[in-house]
Parts: sequence; C-alpha cells; structure tokens
Amino acid sequence: MGDRRKQALRTQFDSRLRLDFVGAKVTSNGGLVPFRELDEAFRLTENASAALSDPRHGKNTRHMD
Repeated sequence: MGDRRKQALRTQFDSRLRLDFVGAKVTSNGGLVPFRELDEAFRLTENASAALSDPRHGKNTRHMD
C-alpha cells in the first residue's frame, strides 16, 4: 500500500488546485463504474432477476451465485 498523506497534493502549474484522495473502487474498465454504482444504488440487477423466470429444465439450468 502507499504512504498515507495528511495534506492534499498541490500541482506545480497552479497552486490553487488541490488533489485529495478520498477513496475509490479499483476496476479494469473505469467507464463502467457509474453504471455499477447506479446498479448497486437502485438494485437494478437484483430486481430484474426476481422478475425473470427460466422455463428450461434439466442439467443445463443450474446457475451459480
């Protein structure tokens, strides 16, 4: 892990700018983070899965959680 800084970082080109790390989720595709957060906030996937049914029968219908 990195060293924890107590003060925000300042840029050299404009000292009025302050860079402060608050925390974040790490992902390989940053473009999908807003969609994931929206899904988590409104439980879209969870609600959709409760409304869907699978009429198939047999060994190929087992889903892993």
